[in-house]
Amino acid sequence: MFESISKSLHKIISKIKAKPVIRQEDLTGIVSEIRASLIEADVNVRVVRRFLNRCVQAAEGRQVTKGVTVTEEFVAILHEVLTGILGSEKKSLTVQRGEKILMVGLQGSGKTTTIAKISNYLQKRNMSSYVIAADRTRPAGVEQLQQLGDQHGFSVFSGGNTVKEAIKKGLSEYPRTNADVCIIDSAGRHGLSVELLEEIKDVHKLAKPQHVLFVVDATIGQTAAELAQAITEYVPVSGVILSKCDADSRGGAALSVSEIAKCPILFLGTGEHADNLEEFNPEGFANRIFGMGDVVQLVERAREVVDEEEAQKLRKKAAKSQFTLNDLLQQFATIKKMGSIKSIMELLPQDIRGQMNSASDPDETVYKKQEALILSMTFEERENPRILNASRQKRIARGAGSSQFELRKLLKNFEQVKNQMKKFAKKR
Repeated sequence: MFESISKSLHKIISKIKAKPVIRQEDLTGIVSEIRASLIEADVNVRVVRRFLNRCVQAAEGRQVTKGVTVTEEFVAILHEVLTGILGSEKKSLTVQRGEKILMVGLQGSGKTTTIAKISNYLQKRNMSSYVIAADRTRPAGVEQLQQLGDQHGFSVFSGGNTVKEAIKKGLSEYPRTNADVCIIDSAGRHGLSVELLEEIKDVHKLAKPQHVLFVVDATIGQTAAELAQAITEYVPVSGVILSKCDADSRGGAALSVSEIAKCPILFLGTGEHADNLEEFNPEGFANRIFGMGDVVQLVERAREVVDEEEAQKLRKKAAKSQFTLNDLLQQFATIKKMGSIKSIMELLPQDIRGQMNSASDPDETVYKKQEALILSMTFEERENPRILNASRQKRIARGAGSSQFELRKLLKNFEQVKNQMKKFAKKR
């Protein structure tokens, strides 16, 4: 996600850090490189200009912090200004029971899928959802919502022949559903038009929602900011959800929306699954762009999937060197719940990522192969891999569709992990 701009800026920052001091001619070159990098990332030109002007203004006459070099101070300025452009502080979606959320967005933006993600987000906070299918312009849109409702445990109202009828009847049913939150899906179009904006305005007036969430495709770059700005002139947008962030490597949408539309980004859609919705944190996002990783987001993901009681048991086993391949298999399952290996790697600092890439292959298929090898073993073999003689190894490799070489590599890695976990557990 946003790998292109991250690599580009990380390269520029590495050059800055390599300089003992920054002279005027250096500053001109640095500004020029950053400008080219941001424009390449499809950041709005006005945002690029403001960003660079603020960086230069902040640098002029600023006292260097004691114990920090001039170049480190300048990198800190870049980070501060970028965080400000992104919205400075993290904004959260705070929904009370009995409230309504209106979803708006163009066709193809991922609005329907995002409804399932918002419902899943609310479920994790012990709130159930009731969805009114009021998008009657997209063929099979209602059916898709109903399928998602069946899959993810939210009810869908699909009655009414017109948009207004659907909303009126849906809202009259809402109190009887015992659902905590009502989500209203509005119509979309292939492009933003006055007709669509007027319809959204009418729906807002009729539904009287407490929250309006605008879903916009991150791959359209700076156009996302222009769309958000247009929407805000018709309805009070609570926040933006950038969808398809996993498909965009540039980052122009994220770096333009808050500054141009004056609208906070609340979430990033990072995949098709209902769990692939990430709360947007400007500072954490700036860290990622600068190659510093986002450890806070990594910890938040872990908290959602890790059972603390099970984690304590695992620590005790690790301290006694009793960690087994069954435990490793369980850890693979936990990692899967946190997201793809690629998405987890993106949250690590660039330097650590580089070391891991050179030391091992983080490819998803590697973990699938290792999982297949472990699943090909008996329970006893997983608990005590020392009994794996040549005959057993041959059987396991054949059963997993792999080789004995790959199996021996897994066993070697397992011993390393086991030793590392033992050291870590004893330190706690």
